[in-house]
Amino acid sequence: MLKNLDSLGEQTINRIATAALASQMKEAESFSVKVKVDPQELSQGVVSSFAMAGKNVVTSEGFRASHLSLLIEQISVHPFKALMGNIQLRQPAVGNALLEVSPADLEDALQRKLRAMVQGSLIVENLSCDFIAPNMLQVRGVAVDRQNLEELLNLAVNFTVSYNVGAKAIAFERVERIDSDEKLNIFYVELQNILLDLLNLNSLMFTGLEFSVKSIRLVNGNFALMAIAKITSFPKAA
Repeated sequence: MLKNLDSLGEQTINRIATAALASQMKEAESFSVKVKVDPQELSQGVVSSFAMAGKNVVTSEGFRASHLSLLIEQISVHPFKALMGNIQLRQPAVGNALLEVSPADLEDALQRKLRAMVQGSLIVENLSCDFIAPNMLQVRGVAVDRQNLEELLNLAVNFTVSYNVGAKAIAFERVERIDSDEKLNIFYVELQNILLDLLNLNSLMFTGLEFSVKSIRLVNGNFALMAIAKITSFPKAA
C-alpha cells in the first residue's frame, strides 16, 4: 500500500487540496496549501498536518482577509482509502487559525450585507468601523431616508465585544447607541446581526472548514481574529 502513496505523493495531494480551495475563492494575492503526509502514519490512518496561508484572500462570498493562516495536525482518516489517494476523514479535526481583516474590508463586507439584507426606507452611506478601546467596536455612518433624501440620520453605536463561552462565539456584551432616533431601531437590530455573522465568519470561508472565533483585537491597524479551525471534510477538486 505504501507504494501507492509513493506514486501519489505529497505533491499530488497538495495540488488537489490547493485546486479545491482555490476554486472557492474569487481572488488572492498569494495562497498556499501544505499537507504533510508520513507514509507510516498514513497507513495507520493519520494525516500529519494540514496548513493553509494566504494574503488578500477573497472568498466566494466576497469576504476579504488581508492575511489568513491555519494549521490542523493529526487528522484521522480512513487508511486504505487514503493510501489509494482518496482522503476521507473518520472524524473532524481541530486546530488554530488567524485572520486579519482591514477596517476597510470589514466596512465593505458590512455595507454589501446591509444592501442585500436591510429592507426598509434607509440608505446607509459613509460607513466606518474601528476599535476605540481594546474590546469596543465603534460603527458610524449616515442613513438617508428614501422618501426624503434631504433627511440625514447620524448612525452612532458602540459594541462591547466579548466571547460567549456557552455559544462558543463572539458576542456583544453591551450595545450603546449614541442616538435615540426611533427610525433607526430596526436598522440597529439588522446591523448587530450582520456584524456578528461577519465577525464569527459564518458561512464566509471554505467548504469543509469551520471557524469558531475566540477573540478579536487590533494588530497594526487591522482586526485580528483568532479562531479554532475545524476540518470536516478534506478538500477535493471538482
